Amino acid sequence: CDTRAAHGAGQSRRRVSEFEATPCRGALGPMLPHARAVAAALMLAVFAAPHALALDFAQRVDHFNESDTRAWTQKYYIGDTSSFKPGGPIFFYVGAESPTGAWAVQQGIFEQTAWALQVGGLSVAAEHRYFGASLPFGNASFTPDKLAYLTVENALADYAAIARAIKDTVPGAASSPVISLGGSYGGFLSAAFRLRHPDVIAASIASAAPVYQFGDVDNSTWFDKISESITAFGCGDAVHAEFQTLWGAVTNASARADLQAALHLCEPVATATDAALLTYWAKLAFMEVTEFDYPRVNPPTFVANPLNVTCAAAGSAGVLPITRVATDMIYNYSKAPSQCFRFKSGGQAARAARAAARAEAGVWTRTSHGPPMSSRLAASASKASRAGAGAAAHHCHTSPSRVTTTVLV
Repeated sequence: CDTRAAHGAGQSRRRVSEFEATPCRGALGPMLPHARAVAAALMLAVFAAPHALALDFAQRVDHFNESDTRAWTQKYYIGDTSSFKPGGPIFFYVGAESPTGAWAVQQGIFEQTAWALQVGGLSVAAEHRYFGASLPFGNASFTPDKLAYLTVENALADYAAIARAIKDTVPGAASSPVISLGGSYGGFLSAAFRLRHPDVIAASIASAAPVYQFGDVDNSTWFDKISESITAFGCGDAVHAEFQTLWGAVTNASARADLQAALHLCEPVATATDAALLTYWAKLAFMEVTEFDYPRVNPPTFVANPLNVTCAAAGSAGVLPITRVATDMIYNYSKAPSQCFRFKSGGQAARAARAAARAEAGVWTRTSHGPPMSSRLAASASKASRAGAGAAAHHCHTSPSRVTTTVLV
């Protein structure tokens, strides 16, 4: 596909079929409340720090409709330029599904800043359309008709336009190679950036990129990897037993009595639907503890090696001690010791009701393949009902030995 400049600010007239008009809604998903809080705190903490320039860029609403001349303002950031040498590489951090601030180009946050200093390069970061301050239609951006412009291709075209402008306007950057970087959804964008705009991007680094979530991928794949990771850390059997207890509470009313105190819940687990919802809630906590098993203190757990910390609770006294540690680590992001958890809030209630109805009817006795439902960590709903799982992207952010980083040149 010829992706060289065709019109306007250099956007291509053609589209790659794999990405054509792909809405971001499925890939992006709603941000967790604590993720919003963490992102806001990071922005407030570092936005005013030195050596980072916040800039506005005029973008087209739709890069692929030449008759649509509407424009909007996108935020992007340039790091310290004092060490930039003519022709030095431009490290372009690809913003993803959260606000992107000056922190993305400041020293000590991402490796790209250290690389830029070492090789006389430049750090750049751009915020994804429809996130943070980069709202094409302001507060009215989130109606269905406006969300039609939230596509992977438009996001990539935004980034390409910014990269071209930097090469055109920063002294000495005209011959600079641009290297994109990103992780998770941003990793997918980084890979797609190189494939879609090879005239702009010389190479890309795609860390933990969910490139295989597109296509015929079983929804259970994600949770199989979560189970394998927890088993590798030595507490798979113990977590399995706790999920048997959780899922057993769906059909056994007497088993629900101790759950509120055991997991420090604000509300009682009163019905089969409550118990199914609680199982979903706990499943997501184990997912994030495993996904973000960093060796250093990092959001969302704010604990180093969280999977080690979680498994260390195996054998502790009380009901569901491992689940208590995992859920407290993920949902108690304020770290207030007295905080209770409102597990019934969120978007899983309807799915939990369907799960409870099927369980009470005896439908969920075995998954489509593999062992009985109750013996699958965190897969109590996802394998039994594709519609009920809502599994996220099939990618991983865990410790370095298990992260897949793809480099495209």
